[in-house]
Amino acid sequence: MADHTKINCKVTAWLIFFLTMSTLCACGNSVRETKDDSFNAAVQDMREDQAPSAPEADAVSAGDSSTEAEETTVEEAPQLIELSKNADGFVLMGEYEQDNDKSNGLEPIEWMILDENENGILLISRYALECMPYDKGDEDTTWETCSLREWMNKDFYNKSFSNDEKKLINTTHLVNEDNRRYGTDGGKDTDDKVFALSTLEAMEYFELNDWWEDKDIGFSEESIAEGTPHVLAGGAIVYEPLSEADLAGELSYLPYSSKALGTVGVCWWLRSSGGSGICVANVDNVGEFGPGFYGSYQTYADYCARPALYISKETVIK
Repeated sequence: MADHTKINCKVTAWLIFFLTMSTLCACGNSVRETKDDSFNAAVQDMREDQAPSAPEADAVSAGDSSTEAEETTVEEAPQLIELSKNADGFVLMGEYEQDNDKSNGLEPIEWMILDENENGILLISRYALECMPYDKGDEDTTWETCSLREWMNKDFYNKSFSNDEKKLINTTHLVNEDNRRYGTDGGKDTDDKVFALSTLEAMEYFELNDWWEDKDIGFSEESIAEGTPHVLAGGAIVYEPLSEADLAGELSYLPYSSKALGTVGVCWWLRSSGGSGICVANVDNVGEFGPGFYGSYQTYADYCARPALYISKETVIK
């Protein structure tokens, strides 16, 4: 009896020990699982806190794009200087030697307003400013390759205008048409800051009176350009000042008005081709020209340059 009791006690003790250890192990696993779950939840919470919500992400992206656009598109427009007119109503811009007295510096260039269109405000110098050939060579030449174009867009443009004045001058696309009567090649179109008028432009902007039946040559006293003392000293070909005797005699075939009296005109180059590859259209010293005009030899050094250009339509002229 005593032995059975001992055995039962031992069995009971082992059962109690086994149950206790099982409980402890179960509790340990439960604690470990709880800690793992808590850590994962905390990490997930941190990720969610650090990541912006969808709308916020879109806002950042949009904000970056907007800033970049502003930085690339916000550009201050150049400040354009104002131009003034003299007492005779001519616009003053740039300087050039005109009175043939270098000791007193350069004189302001006077400009006539011819037109305002999609290219800007078209100006042409009141006077012929320099005596020179259209081109120095004897081979066929067009406006694209002539030395007059090079002079206008390099020497004259760079030396005559200040940096502020250059900001006013537009680059103009020029159409250089063939001579309509002789078919002479007008050359390629060009893009220039300064240029000579074409025959068609001269006909449009000066009041041309057709006096040949075929209307290929005409006359306009408005197109007569006087030369400055500098130009006259440089050898420009001129007539004596127009007199009443001229208008009644040798030049009576031209419809001059009394306001032409006393005018000392010079021959000035147009950019259009003449009757051959070495001839160039021009306005002569009595105001004759036309789109079919045969023109004069390009090497004539006693003909003159009369620059034209477009300035910005935003230019204030007072």
